[in-house]
Order: sequence, then structure tokens, then C-alpha cells
Amino acid sequence: MREKKWSYYETRLKIKSDKDESIESAIDTIIRERKKLERFIYRKPEFRNSLEPLNLHEDNYSGIIRLMLRASKS
Repeated sequence: MREKKWSYYETRLKIKSDKDESIESAIDTIIRERKKLERFIYRKPEFRNSLEPLNLHEDNYSGIIRLMLRASKS
């Protein structure tokens, strides 16, 4: 079992896998999703610090943004 501690801005992780390739794939995915989130926040800055669900229709978004919008309403 391989293990890697990794951080990227506010993201801090410990990733474990049987294969180094899987760890690198996870890191690539996290960076890609983080960049999508950063672009979304650039367009909708109120999303970053909102403590209440925003009036945004989750169907208009995909991936991590949709999941976060849906979770805010739960």
C-alpha cells in the first residue's frame, strides 16, 4: 500500500492506493475539479462565503458545483 500526503491551496489530503498511478490520477482529478470551482467562484463570488443556500439552479451546473449546490439545500 502506497501513501502520499498532498496539499493544494486549502486542500489537504492523505491518499492511499496499491498503485502510484492511482494516486497521481486522484491528484490530477482534484486539481482539475479545484480549478473548475475557482472559475465558478470568479463568476459567482457570493458562493465562496455564503452561509445560506444560494438561489442558483443546480441543474444549470455540473460536477462538483452541482454537488455543492445540492448539499447546501439538504
